[in-house]
Amino acid sequence: MAFRTNENQQMNMCDPLNRLTERELKVLRKSWAEDFAKHIFPNIPEVPFSVLYSKNDASKPNTPVNIILGLLFLKELFGLTDEELMHQLLFNVQFQYALRTSSFVEQPINDNTLRRFRNRIGAYEEETKTDLIKEAFDALTNAVSGIMGMEPSLKRIDSLMISANCRRLSRIGIMNETLLLAARELNNNGRATPLSEKYSGGTGSRDIEYRMKREDVPSKMVEMLSDAVAMSEAYPDEFKKSKAYAALKRLIEDQSKMTEDGRVLKEGKDISPESMQTPHEQEATYRKKAGKDNIGFVANIVEACDGDKNLITGYDLQKNTYSDSKFGEDAIDAMPGNGETQVVTVDGAYASTELVEKAKAKDIEIVTTSLIGGMDGTFAAEFEIDSESDVIVRCPLGHTPLDSRHGAGFYQAHFETETCTNCPECGRCPGEFQKKAASIKFSDAARKKAEYAQKFGTEKFQEMVKKRNGIEGVPSVLRRKYAIDKMPEKGVVRKRQRLGIKAMAINAGRLFCWSRKNAMAMA
Repeated sequence: MAFRTNENQQMNMCDPLNRLTERELKVLRKSWAEDFAKHIFPNIPEVPFSVLYSKNDASKPNTPVNIILGLLFLKELFGLTDEELMHQLLFNVQFQYALRTSSFVEQPINDNTLRRFRNRIGAYEEETKTDLIKEAFDALTNAVSGIMGMEPSLKRIDSLMISANCRRLSRIGIMNETLLLAARELNNNGRATPLSEKYSGGTGSRDIEYRMKREDVPSKMVEMLSDAVAMSEAYPDEFKKSKAYAALKRLIEDQSKMTEDGRVLKEGKDISPESMQTPHEQEATYRKKAGKDNIGFVANIVEACDGDKNLITGYDLQKNTYSDSKFGEDAIDAMPGNGETQVVTVDGAYASTELVEKAKAKDIEIVTTSLIGGMDGTFAAEFEIDSESDVIVRCPLGHTPLDSRHGAGFYQAHFETETCTNCPECGRCPGEFQKKAASIKFSDAARKKAEYAQKFGTEKFQEMVKKRNGIEGVPSVLRRKYAIDKMPEKGVVRKRQRLGIKAMAINAGRLFCWSRKNAMAMA
């Protein structure tokens, strides 16, 4: 299939727009379709996607990428299935107007268009590690930001847990489901064995945990581990690249270990959170957050703010063992160090002294509700440090130390015992009395935390902290309207691509609202 862009399409004299009355055209041009056709559709980048198609001009041309991506955005925006979306494009003038296809003799989509496109971009990223959806998202978001005249000085970040959209399984349930999957593959391909026949299963075999007494479970798991090992060793070579075989091998590694007596089951406490939670979604992992068990993935959202104008400018999706602090570092790395001070608001799970220093190097100020490890007061920041020698020269009350030094990652000084004994701040000072003097010692990290605690107490800082709460609505919208926990895609790569499309749909909706407000203000 040869790549082509959506340019120089032939006009059709039977264009349905020509049959609309003046009133109908007026309503159409005041709807979302006008903003989509004017601002979203022309800014969808097509050229990066040329790598998905043939360079042979003689081959069949592809459906224009901007039409496909536009359809995917509208699918998320209106909560449509692929079939409903196709029907809308075929029979709804609003959709045709938005995608500039009303003049087409025939709409360029069929039952397989969207599925094939999703498969292409997913396979391409898995092979090359290049996320074409992210590239399109960045280009389109920059264009929308310019249209809205945004000059954001504030960005805020938040994360949300995403369900694997699979039935939660017990440990024996994971083992049974994996064996069933492998057995089904062998049986369906004419390679049945006694073991695969054993697990071919009746209707009740998938609910094994409900059909066994608790005391019988350990011995049954030992039997199933033995069967899994035997089945994997006898697996035909031609099927060893299948997902069923990969799940079988991973099950054995996750659930057991080699000993002098052979392979034995691990204790429950020794099972890693990275272990397979279900053979149907092998990249899903386990994490306990805020007292809740989560099996699946975690997403990160970056939102830019300029007054009452907000746009999602960054997103990511990883296994749910990926920490918020790592997301924070990734987000700061992605932000340009343009010399203009920016403020980034995050919650305490993101913030660490390392993140604060990384942001500071880019002239970005981190505003957070707390720091990882907590804040232990401001006392360490109140010591005066010489800018040249980098040693303590005065304590918070102005006393000069007997001696002072700055070692590898710490500050240390000694003061006269009598001076420290009579000090009104003695109760909150971390110093210790020694035989000849009072010693004060704190780490570089403790001083940085104390400096941050000083900022945290200011009124300006607290106002910025309050602005972070606005991003809490994005996870809520993703759950309620965009069904983020019900994504049918499997694996990190394809779920991340779907998240990017959902994020762009949210931005499109915000553009529509902004345009409507502007139109009302000018009326």
